[in-house]
Amino acid sequence: MAATDIVVQRSKVWDWPLQKNDEFVKVLEDSDHFEVGLDARLFTPKDIQVRIMGDLVQVKMEHEERGDDVTLVSRSIMR
Repeated sequence: MAATDIVVQRSKVWDWPLQKNDEFVKVLEDSDHFEVGLDARLFTPKDIQVRIMGDLVQVKMEHEERGDDVTLVSRSIMR
């Protein structure tokens, strides 16, 4: 899976309470666009769902792996 580098201009980073010291989500907003970058390396494209609800962007990532009858690995993130 290819990784995408996200360039963040610190002076223009969107300020939201949970972003301080958060290496998971980076947001960039300027006069031309709004960009959200997040670390999704543990998920495949089919695990990721993005929804626009009015002026909100919701990113939901869910992944489950079943090993044998007693093993289940589950990851879920929603921002």
